[in-house]
Amino acid sequence: MDQFACTQVTWPHHQACDRRGRRSGAPGARLRQWALAVSAFESEQLDYDYRDIEQQKKILADRFADQGWEVPKLLAHLDAAEDFYFDAMAQIRMDDWSKGRVALVGDAGYCASPLSGQGADLSLVGAYILAGELAAAGGDHTIAFTRYRAEMLPMVQACQTFAEGVANGMHRRAIR
Repeated sequence: MDQFACTQVTWPHHQACDRRGRRSGAPGARLRQWALAVSAFESEQLDYDYRDIEQQKKILADRFADQGWEVPKLLAHLDAAEDFYFDAMAQIRMDDWSKGRVALVGDAGYCASPLSGQGADLSLVGAYILAGELAAAGGDHTIAFTRYRAEMLPMVQACQTFAEGVANGMHRRAIR
């Protein structure tokens, strides 16, 4: 299996990547008393119970069982992880963020993906703009919702495009 180590410039971060689209990494932990490990893999949509943490850990362990590098050591600590998190890196793209008198804000309407690092920003800015547009439209939700979407769309598209670039960059590095 082809693997290579990568180094990110933002902080000491070491990773194993392979041609199957799998990545495992551990940011440096010199100043902390705890460690963090991150693993990502490409797949079709998985059928699993999002409440079943043990099932999710098994999916991860099975997917990375033969990766090498420091991955076996990281997987050995999987059962002890108290703050395990497992989710898809997905985006929400909708033609409209409102229907009737209901408008969506943040991840519900335009999730850029955790890869964007902009979820909280989009949610806060979206709520602020929606509130401002409702006030400016004198409570006429049809006008406010149209303006809200027009005002937010460029930021949402930029964040979604950025997340796609991150995902594509991860994939390109993995298939070298």
